[in-house]
Amino acid sequence: MKKSRIRLWLLMALLLMPAACQAADRTEGPVRPPAVAGRFYPDSAPALRIAVEKYMADAVPSVAKDPAAIIVPHAGYVFSGQICADGFSQVRSRRYDTVVILGTNHTSSSFRKVGIYPGRGFRTPLGTVETDGTLVDALLARCPDCTLDASIHAREHSIEVVVPFVQVLFPSAKIVPAVVGDADPGMCERFGKALAGALAGRSALIVASTDLSHYPSAANAAMIDHQTLQAILRLDPAGFRAVAHTPTDRNIPGLATRVCGEAPVRPP
Repeated sequence: MKKSRIRLWLLMALLLMPAACQAADRTEGPVRPPAVAGRFYPDSAPALRIAVEKYMADAVPSVAKDPAAIIVPHAGYVFSGQICADGFSQVRSRRYDTVVILGTNHTSSSFRKVGIYPGRGFRTPLGTVETDGTLVDALLARCPDCTLDASIHAREHSIEVVVPFVQVLFPSAKIVPAVVGDADPGMCERFGKALAGALAGRSALIVASTDLSHYPSAANAAMIDHQTLQAILRLDPAGFRAVAHTPTDRNIPGLATRVCGEAPVRPP
């Protein structure tokens, strides 16, 4: 009887070992270094903090009531910093334990999953913000599309440029950096449900990172972006996808895309 119990415990230990090792890698693993500091935003800590604080000082007042998520852009701060601040202004008076940042896949056309950074944090000139290993574990357990992947984060800027705003506004919060690799409706729905389940009862904010139209005239951009934003607000996945892939767009000079981060903002 004792030998049977010992064999059972050994078997359980062997079965649990990969998961335990994976969790250890996230808490003790590498920190992602900044990839676009000095290009997309200032590479000195004082200049970066002043920039974020100035954008927040000039931000529009909060009008949203108890938002669960915000959408912010990820271009260089000279182009998008003020709009990013306007988004964060909607939640600036709140406190969060975790901020889930859904990034766009700019760097690997073959990547089709949700790539979560496997290390212990992200570093910017303002320091290192830790990843929420417990929430990462929950997502990996709930969603087969989620995978630990450092390579998809190595050169990706869509999460990195958001992190300084989190560091200034919510200095005690942890993050979950997740690159949504593809706008496949099935995968987005599965990930959305898994994320909702994992966040139940938590004090968490979801930040979807996307820019809008590239690169029409200002007049056409105003028209196109309004249509895209209205489609997002309707929370209609099929309708949003139809607007994001409007066939007549090929007749608009200079337009490369309506929304470069379709996957992060796609309604579940």
